[in-house]
Amino acid sequence: MKTSEVVNLELALRPLRELYGRTRAAEFGPLQLKAVREVMVGKGWSRRHCNKQVTRIRRMFRWACENNIVRPEVWHGLQAVAGLRWGRTAARETGPIKPVPDAIVDTTLPYLTPTLQAMVQLQRVTGMRPAEVCIIRTG
Repeated sequence: MKTSEVVNLELALRPLRELYGRTRAAEFGPLQLKAVREVMVGKGWSRRHCNKQVTRIRRMFRWACENNIVRPEVWHGLQAVAGLRWGRTAARETGPIKPVPDAIVDTTLPYLTPTLQAMVQLQRVTGMRPAEVCIIRTG
């Protein structure tokens, strides 16, 4: 079964393969990475998502460098490409994540197990994230 990170890596590679699928990795550099990033922006990806995907591409080149597949200069060159900055790019910005309306939570609660109901109610009064509720232990 594929993890979500594998799926994200595949998505990051799509624009790279569209532009440079036949280019040798040794010939890939900062300008090519910026061109890939512009394709991502052109697809309507948000600024944060573009930055995360570019980081994933860099990470793949780091792995290739670690395993002596590409020269260190290739990976180091990609490190020079700065991330897209807020307000200085055509990439769209995402809005803040807002809480689920209370009416929807109240409608959903009867369908949850007692344990999940308690977890949701604890989140409501404390503002905890789901992972934080899951790791709570008595003691």
